[in-house]
Amino acid sequence: MTSTNALHEASGALAGAVEGTYSGDVLIMLSLPAARALYDLTQDQAALDVLAERARQIEVEGWTPEHDDKYVSSALADAAAAYAMSPEMRRRSRLAAGLPTDENGYPACWPFDTEWWKPGDRCRMLQKAGALIIAELGRIYRAAER
Repeated sequence: MTSTNALHEASGALAGAVEGTYSGDVLIMLSLPAARALYDLTQDQAALDVLAERARQIEVEGWTPEHDDKYVSSALADAAAAYAMSPEMRRRSRLAAGLPTDENGYPACWPFDTEWWKPGDRCRMLQKAGALIIAELGRIYRAAER
């Protein structure tokens, strides 16, 4: 079953949920309006694409929550910002840092080795940015629980 299909299946179950819904390692008590809002979110293709990218990062790349927890200096958020930048802002970032201004170059805020910069079309880069934000939020939440 693909991640998108699993999300659709889960959203069907959530539509009738009132409370006691389990999400990851956090028990969430959902009211019917909250469950409905979550169900509506899973009907949004953009949200599904971001969630599918996060699942791909975990399943294919091996960027598990345990791996993410090693980045305590906001590197995941910085990477998200880099992918979310418009091409013009990336160019300006590189110019200000004294880097060549090639169109697909990584911005100066890119926190990882340059081999990990994998640009794509605008939608693909925003999917990566959204997935990295999810990873960073998860890291922050887990750190707060310790």
